[in-house]
Amino acid sequence: DACTASLDSTKDGSDGSIHCGEHGTVDGVTNSCTCTCDAGWDGSGCETAKACTPSAESTKDGSDGELHCSAQYGTIGGTTNECTCTCQSGYGGSGCETAGACSASTDLSKDGTDGSIYCINSGGTAGGTAGACT
Repeated sequence: DACTASLDSTKDGSDGSIHCGEHGTVDGVTNSCTCTCDAGWDGSGCETAKACTPSAESTKDGSDGELHCSAQYGTIGGTTNECTCTCQSGYGGSGCETAGACSASTDLSKDGTDGSIYCINSGGTAGGTAGACT
């Protein structure tokens, strides 16, 4: 007989029923049941959302644990279906890939990498974008 899914964590497939939640796919026959987790899910019954990972693909929305987020300018967080991408200062956009306009700063340590560059005149102007300020 074909295997069926069960939310009972004690089900091992020996009676044709295996612990497998809504994020898993059941296959096999009695005594040989398997539960294969969807992308982004883990655990014996596929009930545990995995930590999110960054993706360069703009179509990745976090539903499978991958979110469009620049590995260089964004910080990924959350778990499958609840992924977040937090942009570094000076960067924005859905995947933190858009460099923002530069601004002048009186802070000697500002070198333009975060969109702020030291400019000796308090009313000075800065040009370029984050990472390439002038």
